[in-house]
Amino acid sequence: MNYTITEKQLDELKKLLERLEETPREKADEENELIQCEGGNPIETLRDILSDALAEPLRELKFWIEDVERQEAPAYSPAAVRHRAGVRGHGDKAVKK
Repeated sequence: MNYTITEKQLDELKKLLERLEETPREKADEENELIQCEGGNPIETLRDILSDALAEPLRELKFWIEDVERQEAPAYSPAAVRHRAGVRGHGDKAVKK
C-alpha cells in the first residue's frame, strides 16, 4: 500500500520532533526545581538520563521525516487527476460521475 502525507502533516511531524527534542531539558529543569523546593539537591545528570532514554526514538523519527522529505510526489496527468476525483472528461467539459 502507498500512502501520501501532506506538507501540513509533515510540518506537524517536524514540530513534534522539535518539542520532543526539548523535553529532556524541560523535564529535568522541572524535576530539579521540585527537588530543590523540597530541600533536596538537584540531580545533575537527570537531563543526560532523559536525553539518553529518548535518543533512539528521536533519531528514528528524524530519519523517518528526512526519508519522507526525499520522496517526490508523483506527477499526475490531468486525466489521472480527474479519474482520482471521480470526474470523466468530455472534450472541454468535465462531468462528475
